[in-house]
Amino acid sequence: MSFTNVHSRSPSSQGLLKPRNALLKISAMTPPTPLIFGRRTEEETVWRWLESQSAERLFSLVGPPGVGKTHLARVVLRRQQARCRRVEHVCFCDLSRSRSLQAACDAVSQALHIPTAALRASDLQTGIGRWLQSWPREALLVLDNVEQILESARELVSLWLAVAPHLRVLVTSRSPLGLAFERVLHLQPLAVPKEDASEAD
Repeated sequence: MSFTNVHSRSPSSQGLLKPRNALLKISAMTPPTPLIFGRRTEEETVWRWLESQSAERLFSLVGPPGVGKTHLARVVLRRQQARCRRVEHVCFCDLSRSRSLQAACDAVSQALHIPTAALRASDLQTGIGRWLQSWPREALLVLDNVEQILESARELVSLWLAVAPHLRVLVTSRSPLGLAFERVLHLQPLAVPKEDASEAD
Protein backbone atom coordinates (compact mmCIF):
# COMPACT_ATOMS: atom_id res chain seq x y z
CA MET A 1 0.00 0.00 0.00
CA SER A 2 1.23 3.50 -0.76
CA PHE A 3 -0.46 6.87 -0.78
CA THR A 4 0.13 10.35 -2.06
CA ASN A 5 -0.78 13.50 -0.18
CA VAL A 6 -0.54 16.75 -2.13
CA HIS A 7 -1.23 19.82 0.01
CA SER A 8 -2.91 22.64 -1.83
CA ARG A 9 -5.93 24.85 -1.50
CA SER A 10 -9.23 23.25 -2.34
CA PRO A 11 -11.20 24.94 -5.11
CA SER A 12 -12.99 28.05 -3.88
CA SER A 13 -16.73 28.34 -3.71
CA GLN A 14 -18.27 30.67 -6.30
CA GLY A 15 -21.43 31.77 -7.85
CA LEU A 16 -24.12 29.09 -7.85
CA LEU A 17 -27.42 29.45 -6.01
CA LYS A 18 -28.87 26.82 -3.70
CA PRO A 19 -31.56 24.52 -5.05
CA ARG A 20 -35.04 25.97 -4.74
CA ASN A 21 -36.20 22.95 -2.82
CA ALA A 22 -33.21 21.76 -0.84
CA LEU A 23 -35.46 19.82 1.52
CA LEU A 24 -36.49 17.26 -1.08
CA LYS A 25 -35.24 13.93 0.16
CA ILE A 26 -32.44 12.16 -1.69
CA SER A 27 -32.42 8.39 -1.47
CA ALA A 28 -28.93 6.85 -1.49
CA MET A 29 -29.09 3.43 -3.09
CA THR A 30 -25.93 1.68 -1.96
CA PRO A 31 -25.13 -1.90 -2.97
CA PRO A 32 -24.92 -4.38 -0.09
CA THR A 33 -21.37 -4.85 1.19
CA PRO A 34 -19.96 -8.08 2.62
CA LEU A 35 -17.21 -8.14 5.21
CA ILE A 36 -13.80 -6.89 4.12
CA PHE A 37 -10.66 -8.98 4.50
CA GLY A 38 -7.05 -7.84 4.35
CA ARG A 39 -7.74 -4.11 3.90
CA ARG A 40 -8.09 -2.93 7.50
CA THR A 41 -5.04 -0.66 7.23
CA GLU A 42 -6.33 0.93 4.04
CA GLU A 43 -9.83 1.31 5.50
CA GLU A 44 -8.46 3.13 8.53
CA THR A 45 -6.29 5.36 6.33
CA VAL A 46 -9.28 6.52 4.30
CA TRP A 47 -11.34 6.94 7.47
CA ARG A 48 -8.66 9.17 9.01
CA TRP A 49 -8.72 11.29 5.86
CA LEU A 50 -12.48 11.68 6.11
CA GLU A 51 -12.26 12.53 9.81
CA SER A 52 -9.47 15.09 9.40
CA GLN A 53 -10.07 18.82 9.24
CA SER A 54 -7.63 19.34 6.36
CA ALA A 55 -8.50 21.28 3.22
CA GLU A 56 -8.50 18.20 1.00
CA ARG A 57 -11.98 16.87 0.21
CA LEU A 58 -11.13 14.58 -2.73
CA PHE A 59 -9.87 11.07 -2.01
CA SER A 60 -8.97 8.50 -4.67
CA LEU A 61 -8.55 4.75 -4.36
CA VAL A 62 -6.27 3.73 -7.21
CA GLY A 63 -5.15 0.32 -8.41
CA PRO A 64 -5.37 -2.36 -11.12
CA PRO A 65 -8.64 -4.15 -11.97
CA GLY A 66 -9.87 -6.58 -9.33
CA VAL A 67 -7.70 -5.23 -6.52
CA GLY A 68 -10.69 -4.32 -4.35
CA LYS A 69 -11.18 -0.58 -4.91
CA THR A 70 -14.97 -0.74 -5.18
CA HIS A 71 -15.27 -3.09 -2.23
CA LEU A 72 -13.18 -0.83 0.01
CA ALA A 73 -15.16 2.24 -1.12
CA ARG A 74 -18.43 0.52 -0.19
CA VAL A 75 -17.09 -0.45 3.23
CA VAL A 76 -16.04 3.14 3.93
CA LEU A 77 -19.38 4.43 2.66
CA ARG A 78 -21.33 2.06 4.89
CA ARG A 79 -19.26 3.20 7.85
CA GLN A 80 -19.99 6.82 7.00
CA GLN A 81 -23.71 6.06 6.66
CA ALA A 82 -23.70 4.74 10.22
CA ARG A 83 -22.53 8.09 11.59
CA CYS A 84 -24.38 10.43 9.24
CA ARG A 85 -27.58 11.99 10.56
CA ARG A 86 -29.28 11.64 7.17
CA VAL A 87 -28.37 8.54 5.17
CA GLU A 88 -29.41 10.27 1.91
CA HIS A 89 -26.34 12.49 2.23
CA VAL A 90 -24.07 9.49 1.67
CA CYS A 91 -24.36 8.21 -1.88
CA PHE A 92 -22.72 5.61 -4.15
CA CYS A 93 -22.67 6.11 -7.93
CA ASP A 94 -21.38 3.46 -10.36
CA LEU A 95 -19.84 5.12 -13.44
CA SER A 96 -18.52 1.93 -15.05
CA ARG A 97 -20.92 2.28 -18.00
CA SER A 98 -20.43 6.02 -18.49
CA ARG A 99 -18.40 7.05 -21.53
CA SER A 100 -19.01 10.80 -21.61
CA LEU A 101 -19.52 13.79 -19.36
CA GLN A 102 -23.25 13.76 -20.14
CA ALA A 103 -23.57 10.07 -19.29
CA ALA A 104 -21.70 10.60 -16.02
CA CYS A 105 -24.01 13.49 -15.08
CA ASP A 106 -27.04 11.35 -15.89
CA ALA A 107 -25.75 8.56 -13.66
CA VAL A 108 -24.98 10.90 -10.77
CA SER A 109 -28.33 12.71 -10.95
CA GLN A 110 -30.13 9.35 -10.93
CA ALA A 111 -28.05 8.06 -8.00
CA LEU A 112 -28.89 11.23 -6.06
CA HIS A 113 -32.55 11.01 -7.07
CA ILE A 114 -32.59 14.70 -7.97
CA PRO A 115 -36.08 15.72 -9.15
CA THR A 116 -36.19 16.71 -12.81
CA ALA A 117 -37.69 20.08 -11.87
CA ALA A 118 -34.54 20.94 -9.93
CA LEU A 119 -32.42 20.56 -13.08
CA ARG A 120 -34.52 22.35 -15.70
CA ALA A 121 -33.12 25.83 -15.20
CA SER A 122 -29.50 24.97 -15.95
CA ASP A 123 -27.18 22.48 -17.58
CA LEU A 124 -26.99 19.15 -15.79
CA GLN A 125 -23.55 19.45 -14.22
CA THR A 126 -24.34 22.92 -12.86
CA GLY A 127 -27.71 21.73 -11.57
CA ILE A 128 -26.08 18.86 -9.71
CA GLY A 129 -23.56 21.28 -8.19
CA ARG A 130 -26.40 23.53 -7.08
CA TRP A 131 -28.12 20.54 -5.46
CA LEU A 132 -24.94 19.45 -3.65
CA GLN A 133 -24.51 22.90 -2.10
CA SER A 134 -27.03 22.04 0.60
CA TRP A 135 -25.20 18.90 1.73
CA PRO A 136 -23.79 18.96 5.31
CA ARG A 137 -20.21 18.45 6.47
CA GLU A 138 -20.53 14.68 6.95
CA ALA A 139 -21.80 14.17 3.39
CA LEU A 140 -19.92 11.79 1.08
CA LEU A 141 -20.32 11.11 -2.65
CA VAL A 142 -18.60 7.96 -3.98
CA LEU A 143 -17.86 7.90 -7.71
CA ASP A 144 -16.93 4.35 -8.67
CA ASN A 145 -14.94 3.32 -11.79
CA VAL A 146 -14.09 6.69 -13.33
CA GLU A 147 -11.01 5.56 -15.29
CA GLN A 148 -12.76 5.61 -18.68
CA ILE A 149 -13.89 9.24 -18.23
CA LEU A 150 -10.94 10.76 -16.37
CA GLU A 151 -11.08 14.12 -18.15
CA SER A 152 -14.81 14.48 -17.56
CA ALA A 153 -14.43 13.33 -13.95
CA ARG A 154 -11.79 16.01 -13.35
CA GLU A 155 -14.13 18.69 -14.66
CA LEU A 156 -17.14 17.49 -12.68
CA VAL A 157 -15.35 16.90 -9.39
CA SER A 158 -13.56 20.26 -9.60
CA LEU A 159 -16.86 22.06 -10.21
CA TRP A 160 -18.83 20.25 -7.50
CA LEU A 161 -16.16 20.69 -4.84
CA ALA A 162 -15.89 24.38 -5.73
CA VAL A 163 -19.59 25.10 -5.31
CA ALA A 164 -20.41 22.66 -2.47
CA PRO A 165 -18.20 23.68 0.48
CA HIS A 166 -19.01 20.64 2.66
CA LEU A 167 -18.99 17.98 -0.04
CA ARG A 168 -16.37 15.24 0.07
CA VAL A 169 -15.79 12.90 -2.84
CA LEU A 170 -14.30 9.40 -2.79
CA VAL A 171 -13.25 8.13 -6.23
CA THR A 172 -12.18 4.69 -7.41
CA SER A 173 -10.08 4.49 -10.56
CA ARG A 174 -7.16 2.77 -12.22
CA SER A 175 -5.45 6.19 -12.38
CA PRO A 176 -5.58 9.30 -10.17
CA LEU A 177 -7.56 12.30 -11.39
CA GLY A 178 -4.38 14.34 -11.19
CA LEU A 179 -5.89 17.27 -9.30
CA ALA A 180 -3.72 19.30 -6.93
CA PHE A 181 -6.11 18.90 -3.98
CA GLU A 182 -6.42 15.10 -4.34
CA ARG A 183 -5.28 12.51 -1.80
CA VAL A 184 -4.42 9.21 -3.46
CA LEU A 185 -4.28 5.76 -1.88
CA HIS A 186 -2.60 3.18 -4.13
CA LEU A 187 -3.96 -0.33 -3.54
CA GLN A 188 -1.69 -3.28 -4.24
CA PRO A 189 -2.88 -6.87 -4.76
CA LEU A 190 -3.20 -8.75 -1.48
CA ALA A 191 -0.42 -11.20 -0.74
CA VAL A 192 -1.35 -14.86 -1.08
CA PRO A 193 -0.25 -16.88 1.99
CA LYS A 194 2.48 -19.35 1.13
CA GLU A 195 1.47 -22.97 1.40
CA ASP A 196 3.08 -24.75 4.29
CA ALA A 197 5.60 -27.25 2.91
CA SER A 198 4.60 -29.84 5.51
CA GLU A 199 0.92 -29.51 4.55
CA ALA A 200 1.79 -29.76 0.86
CA ASP A 201 3.34 -33.15 1.51
